Amino acid sequence: MSQTIAVSLRVSSKSQDVASQEPELRRWAAQQEGEVRWYRDRFTGKTMERPAFTRLLRHVRSGEVQQIAV
Repeated sequence: MSQTIAVSLRVSSKSQDVASQEPELRRWAAQQEGEVRWYRDRFTGKTMERPAFTRLLRHVRSGEVQQIAV
């Protein structure tokens, strides 16, 4: 039975981007069995409002996601 894996990316300031994180995570994800879902937040660390992370937590709680890579 294949599992759904979540990949979560975020930055802590507006001057940053996920470009330094994404290539390595893409290489890793390509080696995994099952579906890989990507969750990206591009918000600053000034707020806890992170829509993608909130969606990820909802998917984990509902059993849709079994693993998380960050």
